[in-house]
Amino acid sequence: SRSITEFYDFQCTIPFIMYKNFYPFGPNNGDTVNPAVDDGSSSVILLNETFQFFGSDHNQLYVNNNGFLTFDQPVSNSYPSMFQSGYDIIAPLWSNWNTTKSGVISYRQATSGGDLQQATSDINQYFPQLNFTATWVFIATWDSVAYVKIMILCAFFSVFKP
Repeated sequence: SRSITEFYDFQCTIPFIMYKNFYPFGPNNGDTVNPAVDDGSSSVILLNETFQFFGSDHNQLYVNNNGFLTFDQPVSNSYPSMFQSGYDIIAPLWSNWNTTKSGVISYRQATSGGDLQQATSDINQYFPQLNFTATWVFIATWDSVAYVKIMILCAFFSVFKP
């Protein structure tokens, strides 16, 4: 079995590898920061572009502190039953995070500039047959968020619109 110390030692090597692959994030990069509360959420975020998700058009979303995005309302529940609730959800880091202990959750959307150029390049690198050009990017980042006594150094998620 692993001790917490071994876990932290392992995690400390990841930022060098991971952070360089992330889009810039945080307040210094124009992000809005979620309140530091347990089971919280952003207020409604009106999207600059309509986002189609599994056949449904969405013009707003919420960045929930427990590691997921929802479209119709904020959700504080972090339990599996929420997936049976009928919510449209994108869950890149779904768990029970508590930002009152540590971490920052931030987000932004972009319709021009370096984020779009990077998104276009990234998608075309892995899917060259698409000839993709991003016109909108939504970036949500869960940085150094705490779960009980374990800390995750960073997680990142983007939504791209062609």
